[in-house]
Amino acid sequence: MGVVVAVAACRRPPPPPAPAPVPTPTPVVSAPPPPPPEPPKCLSLAENCKGVAETQLDVGTKGAWFKPPVGWAYAKEEALSFTSSPDGFAVIAIGPAAGTKRDEVVPALEALLARLEVTKVKVKPFKRRVDDPDTVSKIEVPDAAGKPTPVEVRFWEVDKRRQDGQTPQMKTKPGALLVMVAAFADQPLVGAGFVVKPEGEALAASVMEAMQSVRPKR
Repeated sequence: MGVVVAVAACRRPPPPPAPAPVPTPTPVVSAPPPPPPEPPKCLSLAENCKGVAETQLDVGTKGAWFKPPVGWAYAKEEALSFTSSPDGFAVIAIGPAAGTKRDEVVPALEALLARLEVTKVKVKPFKRRVDDPDTVSKIEVPDAAGKPTPVEVRFWEVDKRRQDGQTPQMKTKPGALLVMVAAFADQPLVGAGFVVKPEGEALAASVMEAMQSVRPKR
């Protein structure tokens, strides 16, 4: 009996259970940031594009362009390019024309006036003035050989003085119309700028500067 007790007393306790493996944490992978939104194409005013110093607004399909005034809304619409001051007191529309002759300029001008909602413009008296602009600017344009060649950009003012006392209107608001023809070889352009008077008279210089900025393809 004593031997059995001695043997029992000498038995070792069982080893403790092995510790449970520590789970390896699953690395957290952050989702990639979403791609930046595509810049607007500025094909309508609903895209809310606003002119900055570097903006060059295309006109037509041959690469011509002009610079809308800084802060003005603009869009390259289907048939013409358009820009408007924030208060709506000055607007510009420029589009391609078939040429620079009277019967080519007038249809292009009439389409611009319709877009600007400008009425009470006597087209026939203006048509007689197409060969006699009020002012002419000349810009240097490279020809096919790369040689700078002067090209005329012509301007006419249309107001009550030029229309036997009839004042042009934009949406019933009286003002003055500035017409432009750029005799670019690749694509002649016709432009119309309207300034509401007296509210928009301070914007007349911005209209003139923008219309003088027209250039043929880059």
